[in-house]
Amino acid sequence: METVWNLGIQGLPEYKRVETAKKTAARFKSIHYAYVFRELMKRRLVPKDELETGLMKLPGDGKATLVNMHVGGLISYFTDEEADGASV
Repeated sequence: METVWNLGIQGLPEYKRVETAKKTAARFKSIHYAYVFRELMKRRLVPKDELETGLMKLPGDGKATLVNMHVGGLISYFTDEEADGASV
């Protein structure tokens, strides 16, 4: 028990696994954000299903990324009628 105590929490295998998972998830999130922003830069309005399809080709949870971006106010969803009236 003393050996584990002296190593501290950073020395425990579970801590290392969790920290590695957090870093990996952050990388996936960055890749997803970059993909969405790149698509929006190409064509200001992109159908949601096209974004979801593209994100599914990348590792991680693409649908969660879109939800988080929408909730955070980074992207907005429009209906076809609203998009027709928008200036592109």
